[in-house]
Amino acid sequence: MKNDNGWLERNWSWTKYLYPALIGVIIFARNSTPYTTPGFWAEDSVHFFGESLELGVSALRSPVYGYHFFLGRLVAFVATFFPVYYTPLFFSWSCLIVAVVACYYFARSGFEWIVKNRAYRIWAGFLMSFGPGTGDLFASLCNMSSALTLLAFLILLEKPFTMSMRKILVLGFLAFSAGQIFLLTPLVIYLWYLTCEKNYLILLGFVFLPVTLINFSGNHEVGTRVGLLNYENIKIIPIILLENFFIRLVEVPFLGARVTGWIMSQSNLIFWLTGIALLIPAHWLIRASKIEKQKLKILFLGFLVMLSSYGVIAIARKYALSQITRGSGDSQWSLRYSFLPAISVFVLWFAVLTEWQSELKTKFKKVVPLILIIMTVHSLFYWRARWWRRPINWTQASAQIQKALDAKRSGQLKDAVVIQNIELFPEYWNQGVFLVRIRPN
Repeated sequence: MKNDNGWLERNWSWTKYLYPALIGVIIFARNSTPYTTPGFWAEDSVHFFGESLELGVSALRSPVYGYHFFLGRLVAFVATFFPVYYTPLFFSWSCLIVAVVACYYFARSGFEWIVKNRAYRIWAGFLMSFGPGTGDLFASLCNMSSALTLLAFLILLEKPFTMSMRKILVLGFLAFSAGQIFLLTPLVIYLWYLTCEKNYLILLGFVFLPVTLINFSGNHEVGTRVGLLNYENIKIIPIILLENFFIRLVEVPFLGARVTGWIMSQSNLIFWLTGIALLIPAHWLIRASKIEKQKLKILFLGFLVMLSSYGVIAIARKYALSQITRGSGDSQWSLRYSFLPAISVFVLWFAVLTEWQSELKTKFKKVVPLILIIMTVHSLFYWRARWWRRPINWTQASAQIQKALDAKRSGQLKDAVVIQNIELFPEYWNQGVFLVRIRPN
């Protein structure tokens, strides 16, 4: 096999281990507190930790807000066999491993059809590690679903486009661990259309369609109504999606989050004219790259299905509606909600730009790395992650929980024990505290 990637490809046998380690270092460096100081993030406290203690193995099949989190539940269940004090750290480090795997995956040889040069695929993986919202997404079980959805997205894109039973089982495991994966259903349908491979129908029938039905029939609001909520918001979904089409596809990658945020806060005329104006050079760039039409269709569809997550948020998360509208003037769009669309854009533009590079004369080829450096600098806007508050009473609370659990396991616990006012992060979730109830056998 001809070697086109120089030193990196020749030494991939050992650099493939260094690369994920560097991704882990980046994620750790941005937000080290959850990996060094025990403390829970929001739902990780009540639903994953508390319910695992109370329900045991039964918690594995319990949804949270209408979604199934099998892997997160499994991590929480395994954690019950270790000292309580270290449970939050076990959660965070498990999430870190999943995030590293998801960001690393794009470096595999199966993605040469998207970006031929592995060095560029590694570059894209680094960008994934500090994309929007990753400071929160990569450190909590509840938010781990975004990294799992990214991984599922990449598995579907990996060539050869064959759907083995192993892949079906892996994607099934991921789909029942991350509700967002149902967004990928149109991509699965399109790949079946391209390949005519019957296993895609098996994947649709036994994984994606059931997960889609489950997600659209569950309780998606924080403890209120059952079913698909906020039907009245359907009418504003087209404008939300169209706005973010411009924001995510061209404005943030080429202008940066701060400039885009300013444009979002301006009049409709300025916003729409800017977006349309940026589409002109973007369209020229795509044409000049001579990227294969089939490749472009697949990657563009990938972006659109990730973009559709804003529509789901508008329907199922009424408290987040104000965070995903252009009127907020915030190009981050609540950070974690923008992770998947932003990552799909990284993949798309890396594909286009590297194809364009192959068409350029030698003296102009350095233009592409320059553009990617600009995109990277823009992405560094997300480097500063949200710093988790250090929970000052976890040592005391975990000791109380451990004592109650030890008594329960020895059969000496006669009455239920309730440990209250355990601090968590963020402060606005459940007023920053939660309780744990330990019942006798």
